[in-house]
Amino acid sequence: MTDLKPDLRISVMASDADFIIVDKPAGLPSAPIKEGDTHNALSQIVELFPSAAGFYGKKRIEGGLVHRLDTATRGLLLAALTQNAFENFEKQQKNGNFIKYYFAYCDAYCAASSFSSAQPLPLYIESRFRPYGEGRKKVKPVFENAGKFDRKKAGQTLYRTEVLSVNMPRGDEKKARVLCRINRGFRHQVRAHLASIGLPVIGDVLYNPSYAGKTDARLLFFASALQFNHPVSGERLLYTLEDMPLPESAETL
Repeated sequence: MTDLKPDLRISVMASDADFIIVDKPAGLPSAPIKEGDTHNALSQIVELFPSAAGFYGKKRIEGGLVHRLDTATRGLLLAALTQNAFENFEKQQKNGNFIKYYFAYCDAYCAASSFSSAQPLPLYIESRFRPYGEGRKKVKPVFENAGKFDRKKAGQTLYRTEVLSVNMPRGDEKKARVLCRINRGFRHQVRAHLASIGLPVIGDVLYNPSYAGKTDARLLFFASALQFNHPVSGERLLYTLEDMPLPESAETL
C-alpha cells in the first residue's frame, strides 16, 4: 500500500474549455471521501479550474470527475469542466467509445499461473464481479463456470479486459510487462482479471499473495493512456503518459 503523502501534486497533461487531463501520482486519492477533504486530485483540479466543481457528476462531492483511479495507481485522470461535457463522456463510456489503457508489471511465474508465452494475443478476460474478502475490500471475478453462490452474489454486467501484449521476463528478470485495454471499468477490474490468469501485479497487496500484509509495497500498475471523442468537436483524441507510450500496434489490435 502506498503511503498517503500530503505534498503529492498532479501534473496537467492537457486542458481546454471542456475538460482537463492530469497525471495523478501514486498515493494521492482521486476524489474526496467527505466534504472538506482536500487531499485528493479533484481538489487540486478545482484549484486550477473551479468549474470542475460547479456541477453534478457521478456524485456531488466528485464534481466533474469522469472516472477514478485507485489511490495506489499512478496515471491519467479525466475531469469534465462543463455539465454538457460530463454527460457526453458518460454516453461515450456507455457506448464503448471511452478507452482506457493500463501498463502493469506482473509476477510471471506464480504457482497459480494459467498464462503461457504461447498464448495467442489479444486475450479476452470477461466476467461479472462481486465484493469479496474481509471488509469487502476486494472484488472477485465471477466466470461462467463459477459456483452457484458466486453467481448469485455477482452483479449482472459483464466486464472485459483485453490483454494486448505480454513481454515475458528474459535472463535474470522476474517481471512481465503487460498492456491491457478496457472500455468499461469496474473497481479493481484489470488487477483482479490479471490475477485470475496467474499474472498478479507486483506490489498488489489485495490480489498478489506475495505482497499480502506488506504495507510498504509499491503497486506497479499505471493508467497509461486515454482515448475518447472530444465532447464538442467529436475529434478522436489519444493521450498517453510521456514515459509510457503505447506501441504502434495497440490501437489496431
